[in-house]
Amino acid sequence: MKNFFIGILLFPLIIFAVGLVLVLAGKGLDFILPSKEKPAAEETAAPSAEKVRTQPTTSAPKAISKVTVKYSATQYYTATGSTRDEIRASMAQAKLGTFLGGHDAATTAETNINFARRQLTDKCEAVMTRLDLILAFTYPKWTPSQGASSDLIAKWDSFLAALKIHEEGHAKIEIERANIVMQELQKIPAQSTCEAFDGVWQAKADALDQETKSIEAQYDRDTQSGKSQGVAF
Repeated sequence: MKNFFIGILLFPLIIFAVGLVLVLAGKGLDFILPSKEKPAAEETAAPSAEKVRTQPTTSAPKAISKVTVKYSATQYYTATGSTRDEIRASMAQAKLGTFLGGHDAATTAETNINFARRQLTDKCEAVMTRLDLILAFTYPKWTPSQGASSDLIAKWDSFLAALKIHEEGHAKIEIERANIVMQELQKIPAQSTCEAFDGVWQAKADALDQETKSIEAQYDRDTQSGKSQGVAF
C-alpha cells in the first residue's frame, strides 16, 4: 500500500520531467533543422545598376548675339577678245540666260535662319539659334591676249577694281540688313503655338527681305550701277 501511494505521489513529477525533456529536445532541434517559417520582415533589395536609368539633361538653347557671315568662292564668267568691243560682245554673250542680266558683276546673298522651339502649356518658347549670311561674288574674267595693248589692260584692271568696290558695297548692305533681321526677329513676342510663331516670323522675314531688295536697288540707282564709282569699260 505504501508503495502504491508513493507511485501516486511521484507520477506528477515523472510527467513534469518527461515534458521538460521534450521541450528541451525541441529547442535543440531548432538549431539543427532549418526553420520552414518565413521571416516576419524581408529587406527590399536595391535596384540593380541595369534598372537604374537617369534621364539625360540637355542645356537650354542659347540665343545668338551676332550674324555668322560666310563667303563662298568667287565665281567668274569668261570674257574674250583683243579689243574693247570684242570683250564687251563676249561678255554680253556669256551673260545671256543668267541671273546677271544687264549687270557686269553681281553679289548674291543667302540667309539661313533657325529657331529652337518648344511648345509649353500656354505658349511657344522660341530661341533664335542660327542666322547665317552666305555671300558670293560673280565677276568677268579676261586673260589678255599676246597682242593686247597696255592701255586696254590698264582700262580692264581699272574696270575690275571699280566693279569690286561696287559689289563690296552691295555686300556691306547685306551684312547690315542681316543684323537688322536678327534684331527684329528676336523681338517677336511669344505666340500661343509654335505653328503661329512660325507664321509670324516667316512673314516678318519676308517683309524685311523685300526691304533689303529695295535698298539694294536704290544703291544701284544712286551709283548708276557703279558708274559713279568708276565702273566703265
